[in-house]
Amino acid sequence: MKIKLPITYDWTYLMGLTGLIRLISKDKFFFPNQFEVEVDTEDMKKVSENYFKLCFNYRNPITQLKEILNNEIFMEKEFNKLTRFRDDIKKNANGFSKVKEKVLEEFAEIFEKKKKIINKSGNLNCCEEDAKQITDLVKESLRKVITYLEEKEKLEKDDEISINEQFALRSIRGKYLKPIIGQSGLLNPAVKATYLNTKSHADWFKQNIVEVAIEEIQNPDSCPNRCFFIPSLPGVYKFSNNEFFQLGISEVESVNYQWNYNADSLPRISSMAKLIMLLVPLGAAQYNKEYNYSELTEKKQDIRPTWSFLVTSEPFSQMYETNIKYIKEKEREENFSIALKETINDISKRSQGTKDSIRVKAQKERQYKDEITVVEVWANPNNQEKKSAVETLTLPDYVVKFFGNEKYFSKIDRIHTKFSNRITAMIMKGIDFQPLIYELFYASLKENFYFYHKNICEAKIIINHLKKGGNPVNNKAKRDFDNIFSKAVQLKNILICYKQWDDRKLNGVIYKLLNTAKTRNRKDFLDIVFRLHINAEIEISKSLVNAQVATNESNVSFDDIANAFIGGLLTKVNCKEDKNNGKQ
Repeated sequence: MKIKLPITYDWTYLMGLTGLIRLISKDKFFFPNQFEVEVDTEDMKKVSENYFKLCFNYRNPITQLKEILNNEIFMEKEFNKLTRFRDDIKKNANGFSKVKEKVLEEFAEIFEKKKKIINKSGNLNCCEEDAKQITDLVKESLRKVITYLEEKEKLEKDDEISINEQFALRSIRGKYLKPIIGQSGLLNPAVKATYLNTKSHADWFKQNIVEVAIEEIQNPDSCPNRCFFIPSLPGVYKFSNNEFFQLGISEVESVNYQWNYNADSLPRISSMAKLIMLLVPLGAAQYNKEYNYSELTEKKQDIRPTWSFLVTSEPFSQMYETNIKYIKEKEREENFSIALKETINDISKRSQGTKDSIRVKAQKERQYKDEITVVEVWANPNNQEKKSAVETLTLPDYVVKFFGNEKYFSKIDRIHTKFSNRITAMIMKGIDFQPLIYELFYASLKENFYFYHKNICEAKIIINHLKKGGNPVNNKAKRDFDNIFSKAVQLKNILICYKQWDDRKLNGVIYKLLNTAKTRNRKDFLDIVFRLHINAEIEISKSLVNAQVATNESNVSFDDIANAFIGGLLTKVNCKEDKNNGKQ
């Protein structure tokens, strides 16, 4: 039998619906129009089995250990992962006494051999050939660990479950569901759910959630509860845009934590609402993100699990494809900005020439003006509050143009993830990332940290031109910037190669330049610039002198001039290879 689900424009519903389609397969869904989706009930019944298969792909410890086996030599990174896993086994493998003992014995062998491969500094303790031979012995022990983890052991209620299942289920509950679901009868440790095997969980899910949800959709009048997503089952509350109130789900009752607990009776939600909410994490990209990063203290307050979803101006069938690409890109790439770029680039290509056919109804209801809205749910570490922070950010056209153009985006994709993700967030929010450029320059001086100085400075100029409604950077601005940057490189070559300045002396001058540029003290900045040119015995360029009068409306602003000059001075030089850039 076929059932129809409406397509509303609540992001929570869209995330859950994306998760549902992902479990069943898009080929099994039919879109009669852009506001409805149709699915067969027989396919719906496979949701519970597919749910645990997909979740295990994320959280299966054996899969993670097998990935480590692919390394030719185990170094500090691999042993750190194994250390965390061993400690997890020690602390949490409750009830698995026999298997736990055998696993820990093998880990003792592994870490004894580690001493022969790497020293306390994390470097090789022997020649590479010997390190490979010892690593092979470590792999033998690790394969035994994997075998032990697959073994079943009798626990309570005559169930057989492996450590691997228990760890995967606990991980799904703690890292995957908890920020969305406050309590879950599926994996609630209070009812010893982690001592059940995967099949028991899948059977419970099917009987108590999936089959009941199908019945409620088929016969809405007989449903005693209400689903706030489905128009035929009127809702009680929707989630606000700045807070995500979790659901508490159990066999007995289900509540939305936004509801008033002082009321005489709490409203109950339908099983279809439960199902959709349980599938929200499957329909969104997942990653850990810095929360409340403080530019003043230069410290991140904490890192939280984050769910991200893209609401686009496409029909939902295409929006589904967009988010599946986004999810897969995020799984493949640790760098959030690259994953976002790939997805936006794909949307931009599809949306060219189709603006007249974009979801007209959605535009009228929500007054959509742009193509992409990024929704992020950041888990709340305080579980007592039962709510998470939500940020919805509609990307303006100039941001879509920047990320949708390989030539533009390539300016920041080679920067370390630590900085590129923050730059991406600032660009998305329309925040000037000039302070972060200075931070990068300081890092380059203090930590001998090298990056593509010219690229990040050019990215800022491109963003500013796109923001003003322009397209590519005009030729004069590019010529001025390139001239300042190349002159700075030439100046450094002369000072280092011919005037015999050491790095310490030059870095001291650059540090002073940074301080004057950061405070926009044009007089002192140019005074240092003139002195450097006098020392190098070369003429100062007109483009650089313009720092005295440049404004934000100029082809290149004072910040751009300072970026180009300081970035050029920070560029590596080789006296032996490039004599031509010295004295003319």
